[in-house]
Amino acid sequence: MNQIIKHNMWLENIGYLLIASIVGAFFISLPRFNSVDFFTNMGVMLIILVVQFSSKELTAGLLGCSIKLNLWSVRRYWFGGADYLKWPFPMWLFFPFIIGLITNWKLRALTLLTHEVTGNTTRVGRKFTEVSEYDIARITMAGFAAIFIMGIIFKSVGIISFANIAMIFIIINMLPIGKLDGSSIFFSSRYLWVSLFAFMLIAAILMNVSGILSTIFLSLIAAVMIVVIYYYRAEM
Repeated sequence: MNQIIKHNMWLENIGYLLIASIVGAFFISLPRFNSVDFFTNMGVMLIILVVQFSSKELTAGLLGCSIKLNLWSVRRYWFGGADYLKWPFPMWLFFPFIIGLITNWKLRALTLLTHEVTGNTTRVGRKFTEVSEYDIARITMAGFAAIFIMGIIFKSVGIISFANIAMIFIIINMLPIGKLDGSSIFFSSRYLWVSLFAFMLIAAILMNVSGILSTIFLSLIAAVMIVVIYYYRAEM
């Protein structure tokens, strides 16, 4: 029975990866849509999403957990106990579309997938592995780290446009909104989120004007300074 459940979950995850790749490629290709750009961007998005998912899955396995992907959706529309929509609202379509319109397609909000982490059963088959907020944050950070490395690889071979897509994907999904990946890091440790977000944001900016080593070094220095300032302001 467990094998059937795992098999079905893998099929669902693959389906969500394909859907997110198609939708992401569509938004990246706007406003001047053409088929060549679309299929190229779909390939890039698929690579990004598969690398992210594989890194999460590997880290989750080391922590005794499993990953289940979902398209980003919301049901709660207010703060009351009964303030829920009857059906999930597809934020994975709505949010990228609205952000694209507002920014005249200068910004692509590739906020497509969320994930749920569940503990695996122990060897005796009776208890589930306890999953902490920090464990979920570590799993999430593994995905971001893998995409960042891929962005560096894209830059090193001269494909800066693909590197920019990877960095935009990281930054937009690090926002602590709803069930986006950034929320799991933010609510686990705000200091960790501030330092990681600052590093990724500055690296995304420098990647277009600086070398790889200088980008990493300067981003790291700036992130440390920002988190120190944030710490002292928060503690005062």
